[in-house]
Amino acid sequence: SVAPAPGGLSGPRRDPVGPDALPCDPSFEVRAHAPGDPDAPFLVPAQGAEDLYQCFAFKAPFTEPSQAIAWAPIIDDERVIHHWILYRTQQPQEDGGGFPCDLSLQLQADFVAGWAPGGENVMMPPGVALELGGPDDWYVMQVHYHNAAQYADAADRSGVAFCVPET
Repeated sequence: SVAPAPGGLSGPRRDPVGPDALPCDPSFEVRAHAPGDPDAPFLVPAQGAEDLYQCFAFKAPFTEPSQAIAWAPIIDDERVIHHWILYRTQQPQEDGGGFPCDLSLQLQADFVAGWAPGGENVMMPPGVALELGGPDDWYVMQVHYHNAAQYADAADRSGVAFCVPET
């Protein structure tokens, strides 16, 4: 929510954004990563990444259909990330894979969540949740990178953290 800034300062005051500001402990997250190494950051090229769309694939970790009651963006290298979109599909992917993407040509998928600058954490009202899917689902996170400044040290692990209640 947006409230007046304290101390008479002009402009809106924003609530904190990110997993640490959630009212629950995140239990599921997806993040950008190096090809073949989900624990290492994706190295955003200094050249040719002024308008780069990179996809990252993940197997659903759930043993039964799951839902999220809250989620938060994880923004790592804010110098180069423009936005991200998370999709869910039943088309098998390479778990932990990464690839340049044009989802309109290669994937039938449902939108799950997205983030762009100015985006905030989401907390669902009581009795409402976001369907995350089940054990047969895959996730593809499409990240739009914009490295117009040609940072040579751009390394990113942005993504999203979800709070999934125990069933």
